[in-house]
Amino acid sequence: MSQKPNSTNRIRSYRKGHSPRGSFRDLACAIAQITRALLVSCIAWFGLAAEATAAPLISDFIDKVELQDIVPEADALGNLRADLPVYEARKGNNVVGYVFLTSDFVTTTGYSGKPIHVVMGVDPDGKITGVRLIKHSEPIVLVGIPESSIRAVIEKYTGLDLVAEAESSGSAHDLDIVSGATVTIMVIDDSIVRAACCAATGPRRPAGGQGFRRPGEADHSVRD
Repeated sequence: MSQKPNSTNRIRSYRKGHSPRGSFRDLACAIAQITRALLVSCIAWFGLAAEATAAPLISDFIDKVELQDIVPEADALGNLRADLPVYEARKGNNVVGYVFLTSDFVTTTGYSGKPIHVVMGVDPDGKITGVRLIKHSEPIVLVGIPESSIRAVIEKYTGLDLVAEAESSGSAHDLDIVSGATVTIMVIDDSIVRAACCAATGPRRPAGGQGFRRPGEADHSVRD
């Protein structure tokens, strides 16, 4: 007849590393570690998937502008490119410009600490064809500065030569300052010039694209 182990025997077995519950604890720890690893992997995978599928910001703002205000020569808006957050502006079968949002290329924030969203267009020769302020959180109205003054300054960037800007590190143009909104104007200026040069030369290449044009080079890649 088998004899039940008394408490003394159980203690001795535990001290020798033969606890009857030890294997269960080891198994539970292993299961917990595997579960944690799987959870971390799932969170990382879903995070990467969400980042990969997130639409560019321009998709939220493209309907807020008239195409002819951004690229006057165009008669139709093409598709959003796969390699850059840029829409092609077309006239018939020809690409006559590119439309994009500054915030998709630069992360500069204004006096308010929030981005200033500007939609702009550039032609294949590297000149800005149109600029429109779409959304901002700047406190300019609170200090008595009409928003029309800011918009008037922004629209003066039409015609700016990005080839010259790239060659001069963004200093080939004069900066118009609105009294009381110096920071806002400087941020907008930086965003417009840097975003346009970034879009043209293509440093953001999520799908291996080369930008819609490199300053100083002929455009061979986007026309049909």
